[in-house]
Amino acid sequence: MILTPEELEIMNRNECDDIQTLEYLPEVQGVSPESYRVNGKMYVPVDTQNPDYIKIIKFLELNPVILQEKQISEVVAEKEQFENSVQLLKDVSSNQQFLNETDFYVIRKYEENIDIPTDIITRRAEAKEFLRSNNITYTV
Repeated sequence: MILTPEELEIMNRNECDDIQTLEYLPEVQGVSPESYRVNGKMYVPVDTQNPDYIKIIKFLELNPVILQEKQISEVVAEKEQFENSVQLLKDVSSNQQFLNETDFYVIRKYEENIDIPTDIITRRAEAKEFLRSNNITYTV
């Protein structure tokens, strides 16, 4: 099947319909490769083997636009914010896990009147304070 130039253009436009916004992100040495951010959320590295990158090239051919380059400091700040969020999730999980694993001390104290080790009391208080300070409710 041979397509006319008009049919090919229509086909290419349909293929690129899901691209609403496109941002060019330059390479940041040791932080991130050269890429594009599509619709504010999907990162597509510059790679001629990647079908999403091919779609971006078609989009740019059909929609000559000026891409806004992100400043390197913005890319680094976004990376740091992401890493901080990931670390917070790990810390929340770790503290919740510790509380769950040491709940039996509290139950044992209540049911058998066996003292809770001081280090466990201290660490549980720290874990609960950490969760509260991050607006996370801990429930037994």
